[in-house]
Amino acid sequence: MGVMDKPMKMRMNFLDEIMKNAHLSGPEKFKQAFKSQVFMTCEFRDHINVWLTEIRSLSPHNQGIYNRKRKEYELRFERIVREVQEDGETDLFKDIDPKIATLAVLGMSNWLLKWYSPDGSFTPDAIFDAFYLLITQGSIADKT
Repeated sequence: MGVMDKPMKMRMNFLDEIMKNAHLSGPEKFKQAFKSQVFMTCEFRDHINVWLTEIRSLSPHNQGIYNRKRKEYELRFERIVREVQEDGETDLFKDIDPKIATLAVLGMSNWLLKWYSPDGSFTPDAIFDAFYLLITQGSIADKT
C-alpha cells in the first residue's frame, strides 16, 4: 500500500486546496484540478499504475482502504465539476451528469498510463493542452 499512498495524498491535498480557494471560479478550479491530474499521472505513472491494476493483490482490508480513498478522490473531483455547472460562467458540463463527467475526465487522464513516456514526443503540458481543448471546445462543431 505504501507505493500507492504518496500520489494519492498529494492529489487529495491539491484538490482540497483548490476547493478552498474562494478566488477561483468553478471553471478555474476545474482547469487547475485537471492539469494537476494530468501532470501527476505523468509524474507518478508507475505508482498510479499500481493503484489501478494491483488492487486484486491486496488483502480484503487493504482493498477496502483503497476503494474508500479512490471514492474520496472521485467525490472531490465531482464537487469541482458541480461547481463548474453551478458557476454560470460556462456551458461546460451543462446537462451532463457530474459523476459521468468526472469519470470521463479521470478516465481520460488515467489512460496516459498506457501510452505516455517521458522520452516520447508529448510533454505533460502538450497533453494537458490537447485534453483541455477536447473537453472545453470539443463539441463546438456540433453547435454550428
